[in-house]
Amino acid sequence: MMAPTSFRRYLAGTHCACADREEVKPARMPDTPMSPCGLPPRTPLSINERKSYFVRGELTVEERNERFPYPPQERFSVLLFSPVSWEVIPNTKMELEEWEHVTCLKNVSLAYEGTTSGLKGYIALGTNYNYGEDITSRGRILIFDIIEVVPEPGQPLTKNRFKMVYSKEQKGPVTAITHVLGFLVSAVGQKIYIWQLKDNDLVGVAFIDTNIYIHQLLSIKSLILVADVYKSISLLRFQEEYRTLSLVSRDFRSAEVYTSEFLLDNTQMGFLIADGEQNLVLYMYQPESRESFGGE
Repeated sequence: MMAPTSFRRYLAGTHCACADREEVKPARMPDTPMSPCGLPPRTPLSINERKSYFVRGELTVEERNERFPYPPQERFSVLLFSPVSWEVIPNTKMELEEWEHVTCLKNVSLAYEGTTSGLKGYIALGTNYNYGEDITSRGRILIFDIIEVVPEPGQPLTKNRFKMVYSKEQKGPVTAITHVLGFLVSAVGQKIYIWQLKDNDLVGVAFIDTNIYIHQLLSIKSLILVADVYKSISLLRFQEEYRTLSLVSRDFRSAEVYTSEFLLDNTQMGFLIADGEQNLVLYMYQPESRESFGGE
């Protein structure tokens, strides 16, 4: 157990720090378009129908006539911005599917043989289909590569484009994503998976069961810090030579963790969290401490 020494998720835009910039112009995020949704989910009426509905785990559609007023539905997309002018780069808009929401997005470094470092940067997204409580929640993992192309005349920003590397539906919602030692780490439902990107496909390497809802993953070297929205934090270790993902330590106390981060001080490493009771709590891995139950 980690010894302390002393859900409400927020949405924020991605910020880019640019050096030697004299003037900062305010950037306005484009409005999310509202459009009539063409796929209203069907609600089972009878008990027998409800049982078969859950067994199939599929979305069925009610047939409606042309006069039926469909409810407005937000449709989301992924955009690429210039870090210099904060303008949207033309022709980089990637539309998501209906009912699909982005739950996590991160710039990850995955193993790649074509570079000197052996790593290459990708944009990894995790999504969830918000159909409703009657339908099993699922999501997708999407991986994009940002490539350089010949820009269009008079549009220098068009030299960069999105290239879809991987897109596949998972067995649960993808709620958090990060990377460790060149491998992709994702929280899918109540499991954490380690993936290897090989030939534009994700190959499963290791997994471990978790608690309730993982909303943040952080990594340093082979260590992965896991933040659960109700069950505090856990520390995992990935051993590449054995392809093993194991639990190092966890906090057995219940805490609504809003966000977490590694805290480094020379050779000392701690874990800082902000919880639902407006506290900043610092944890350290101290297996010899009496309060840590032997490091469990």
